[in-house]
Amino acid sequence: MKFERVLVALDFSEQSSKLYHAVNDFKKFGVRQIYLVHVINPDVLELNKEVVKIASDHFNSYLDKYLSEGIEVFVKILVGDVADQIAAYSDEIDANLVVASEHGEGFFKDIFVGSNLFNIIRTLKRPVYVERFQETESGFLTSKNRFNKVLFPTDFSKSSMRAFEFLKDFSTIIREIILLHVLKPTDANLMIKEASIVNEAIEQLTLGLTKVNANARYLVLEGNPAKQIESTAIKENVSMLVMSTRGKGYLEGLLLGSVAEYLLLHTRIPILFD
Repeated sequence: MKFERVLVALDFSEQSSKLYHAVNDFKKFGVRQIYLVHVINPDVLELNKEVVKIASDHFNSYLDKYLSEGIEVFVKILVGDVADQIAAYSDEIDANLVVASEHGEGFFKDIFVGSNLFNIIRTLKRPVYVERFQETESGFLTSKNRFNKVLFPTDFSKSSMRAFEFLKDFSTIIREIILLHVLKPTDANLMIKEASIVNEAIEQLTLGLTKVNANARYLVLEGNPAKQIESTAIKENVSMLVMSTRGKGYLEGLLLGSVAEYLLLHTRIPILFD
C-alpha cells in the first residue's frame, strides 16, 4: 500500500493547522506529493471578494510544516460545494488518501462539521482519514501512535472486504489489530446459527492477517452495533478505527453506513475510512 498523493482538506482552524502531524505518520507509506486544499462557499465569495486573499495568506503559514525532502507540496483554492469540489479534485489528482480534521473553529468553521464531513467521506471513492483532537489549556493536541492498536468492524459485505484488503496492505506496521462483528439480538436459535457462521468467517479473516505476520485477534459481540463498537474502542484503548462507510453484509449485523456516521459524530478516536 502506498499513499503517494495525499490531499489535505483545510478550514484554517487551529485543529486543521495541526493535520501535518497525521500526514507525517502516513509518510512511511511513500508520500511523494501533498495537496493542501481549501474550498470556499460561493455565497461567501460573493459577499467578500477578499476571501481568496485571506485563504491564500493562510496557506503561507501552512506550507513550511509540510515541506520535506523528496516531497512536493501544492496549494489549491476551490469554489463550490465542499463535498463535490473535494471529490472532483481528488479524482483529478488521483489522490491515494484524503486527510481532514473532525471540525474547525476558524472563519470557515461550517465546512467540516457533522453531516457535512460525512457527506465528503461518503462522496469520495477513496480512503479518508479523520483526525481527532484533545483540547487542553495549551491548545489542541493531535492523536499519538495512530498505528498502535486498530479496531476493524466488519459486516462481511463486499465494501467491508475491500476495506479489509486495504487494512491488510499495511497491517504489519500496526502493533495490534482487533476484528469485530456485532450480532443483533434475535431469536435464540437463529443467534446460535448466525454466531457459528460469523465465528468461522471472522476467524478466516484473522488467519489471513496472521499469515502476513500481523498481530491480530477477533471479537464477536451482541447488541447495538454502533454502541458496541464505541464501547469496545474505549475498553480496548484503540488508537484508530479502520472501516468501510457503506454496505450491509449477508447477516443482519452491522449497517456500516449508519454506524460509520454515528462513530464519526460520537467517538473521539481517529477513523480511517475506505
